[in-house]
Amino acid sequence: MNKELAMAGDLTAKPGNPIGRRLADAWKSVRKNKVSYLFAAPYMLLFFTFTALPVIVSLILGFYSFNLLETPVFVGMENYIRLFLGDDIFIKAIGNTFLIAVLVGPIGYLMCLLFAWLINELPVSLRTTLTLIFYAPSISGNIYLVWGIFFNKTPTATRTRCC
Repeated sequence: MNKELAMAGDLTAKPGNPIGRRLADAWKSVRKNKVSYLFAAPYMLLFFTFTALPVIVSLILGFYSFNLLETPVFVGMENYIRLFLGDDIFIKAIGNTFLIAVLVGPIGYLMCLLFAWLINELPVSLRTTLTLIFYAPSISGNIYLVWGIFFNKTPTATRTRCC
């Protein structure tokens, strides 16, 4: 019995320990694919630095009352209670955000998939024309921006607006 308890705490890859075997297999996979992880590392570092970390810090700071001149004072859930129960504009904004997310997300992706599938089934000449019609608005906006920057006579340092 004591031997089984001792083995349960040991996570090495032994024949009777499936967790240890899975960890060992996962570690072999990581070592085998280390180049892939190195290529993904810059993205993950930037994602964590500029997306995940600010969200985590803002959630933590939500439990404090502070300004830049005084030390933070822990107020617990008071800020969140005031936000959800006392601010009608916030509740309306949350509702609008979810509505837009539900409409734009799934419906937009389904429409893109449907149009791409329909265009792909057309003959080549018609496919080329419709692809140009669908992509021209997004391409022309970027081209306008790039050419506006290239041909603007105002020096870049003193420019107050783009084009």
